[in-house]
Amino acid sequence: MHVFLLSLIGQTIFNLLLLLLLFKATKKGELMRRAGIGLLAVEYLVFVTLFAVRTHLSEETIKHILRVFNNYYVGLMIYLFFTGMVFLGIYLLSFFFVREKEARKPIKKRWYRHAFLVMIPVTVLLCLWGHYNTISPRIVRHEVHLPRTAQTPDSLKVVFVSDTHIGEIISLKNIQHLQEMVRREDPTFVLMGGDILDYYTSYAHLPGMTETMRGLHADPSKVYYVNGNHEYYYGREEKEAWFRSLGTFLKDSVVAVAPDVYLIGRDDHMNKERASLASLKSHVPSGAVTIVLDHQPKNVIEEREEGIHLALHGHTHDGQFIPFKWVVSAAFEESYGLYTKGNTTYCISSGYGVAASTFRVGTRSEIVVLTLYFDK
Repeated sequence: MHVFLLSLIGQTIFNLLLLLLLFKATKKGELMRRAGIGLLAVEYLVFVTLFAVRTHLSEETIKHILRVFNNYYVGLMIYLFFTGMVFLGIYLLSFFFVREKEARKPIKKRWYRHAFLVMIPVTVLLCLWGHYNTISPRIVRHEVHLPRTAQTPDSLKVVFVSDTHIGEIISLKNIQHLQEMVRREDPTFVLMGGDILDYYTSYAHLPGMTETMRGLHADPSKVYYVNGNHEYYYGREEKEAWFRSLGTFLKDSVVAVAPDVYLIGRDDHMNKERASLASLKSHVPSGAVTIVLDHQPKNVIEEREEGIHLALHGHTHDGQFIPFKWVVSAAFEESYGLYTKGNTTYCISSGYGVAASTFRVGTRSEIVVLTLYFDK
């Protein structure tokens, strides 16, 4: 229901905006306008009908419907953004270069028509590229230098995976590919940074899903999970029970992952009563190296103030697709990548999975391989 409703809202808003551009690019009564209105009306009617009868459809059918229609409206969003920028450019050019006001209107209409049509294949190419960015996740490698104590190892290899979003889009096939990628790296341990399931818990029980997730590491206890915001949207307790069956679930918990190296797994920011970072750090021996696994990068200043050595976050998807990439980058101190401020190193991943559609325009699905050197 939740995903279907979001898709219905998206359909309504973006179809209306497309109609606005269509009216700017065409004349009353002409074939292109009538055909465009007809196609949009049919598409919208089909989706509304499917929304109305969704309770009579199988989960697999709903999955395929959402994949098609969510891709449609996200592709439409990308089209509207770039075409809207072109329309704005046309308006400014006509204003500055066409002096006669009466001559300006037919010229703009003709230019709008050309832009409206040309941007359709451009958007299709962008969406194909965006689909490739999702189905071909990359491995991002970072070296991080951390304090050395008498007991720390020389180095550790860690795989950090966030935002798998198992659900309508990210299927068992994608998770099997994830398992292959992680196992090839042969890490000391694996950190799963929240938003493991997109919405519904039923996808956790698909044949082979639990076995595949348990196979991320030869020793499942060395795979550490925390909640993300999506865990709080639906079935949180059932999801948490599933995580415990897969590996080590950390909910405001502290665990030693190596001699003098402690992992602090925070509950998601959605829980306004979660334990403070200071109270969790009080369980770490003085002088030990601290790693924080926290889904949302909302408390980065607090992590510096508490002297955390390494903080790992997901959640942002690096915006997933333009223009949201730029919106998200403005909403956080940093929305993607490895950076250091003070004595704290931060790693924010764009995530392995996606939300809403299979498109990543300007971003890429990934897992992060961290080689930790204890040599400071």
